[in-house]
Amino acid sequence: MNTQITPASELQAKIEAKRYDYYTLPILEVTIKYRKPDLLKLSFNKQLPSLMADMVIKSYREAIDGADMKQYQEDLQKHKIAADDALVKSLGEKSYQLLSELVVSHKFLDVPESDFNAEPVPLISWNDVPEQDAIAFLFNLLNVQEVNTVEGAISSEEIATFPSGEQGAERDLASKGRKSIRKVA
Repeated sequence: MNTQITPASELQAKIEAKRYDYYTLPILEVTIKYRKPDLLKLSFNKQLPSLMADMVIKSYREAIDGADMKQYQEDLQKHKIAADDALVKSLGEKSYQLLSELVVSHKFLDVPESDFNAEPVPLISWNDVPEQDAIAFLFNLLNVQEVNTVEGAISSEEIATFPSGEQGAERDLASKGRKSIRKVA
């Protein structure tokens, strides 16, 4: 067992190498640095379009259940997704939000005007980023993620009770869904 604590400089280098990546927006031809996200976390936090979130959650379930992931990916490629208006709208909205949250080299915000001289990083308005670039960034995130394989003793009951991928309401009132503890006399 290694009892030496990793020095700060080495820790920073390891995190930079594993948790950050670069991407060039195809239309603007601007290279950005972003923090690699955890797709499962994005799925449960409703930061991906619901159809994509459901697919990510299902793939994790399949991996935990011990499915042949190569076969699962082949089956997934055969499955065609109907790109209706709601999905396209959601793709655009979620893509801009992910640019805002994950990019560390620039600041992407829903503001009327960009400020390229802002300190410490340039501020880029969503108005100046073509929707194709934002959506391409989202698809890049999905494409570069590797399928996680989980090995261990996990029962079928644990898989069945794993939280479902259904998307709920964005906000929930504190009192909503709670049973009244007070009885009216």
